[in-house]
Amino acid sequence: MTSRGPLLLPAALSAAVGAAAGLLMLEGSWGAAGGAAIGLLVAAAVWFTGIRWIVAGPVVLGGAAGGFLGAGIVHTLCRPDGCGGLEAVAATLTGVGAMVGIGLVMALALRSFEEYRRAIEEERPPPTVGCETGEDS
Repeated sequence: MTSRGPLLLPAALSAAVGAAAGLLMLEGSWGAAGGAAIGLLVAAAVWFTGIRWIVAGPVVLGGAAGGFLGAGIVHTLCRPDGCGGLEAVAATLTGVGAMVGIGLVMALALRSFEEYRRAIEEERPPPTVGCETGEDS
């Protein structure tokens, strides 16, 4: 155990979620194995970079949801026997896009919460809506 906390439980949860997502998207043992491997890589990356799990969790789950949507749309539009590669590409692109979008929203929300907390600690009025800089014009 380090100052970042244990890795075993988040790694196990990430691997389980990744395996489930891979199994649902690719419908086979390769999908489950690939999803579990990606889940472990995500857990390791989050742990080594020190990102809070409360932030990483929604981003990863949103990416999985985006991947499901992309793969599902391609699966619905294609013939049953010939679109596995396109499903994987669509799942990857929509999953990454969802992760980027959700990550940006999470970063902006956390920044806002931090500014509010800092203002309260310094006994200043908290920031309000708009682009005020605190300087009079």
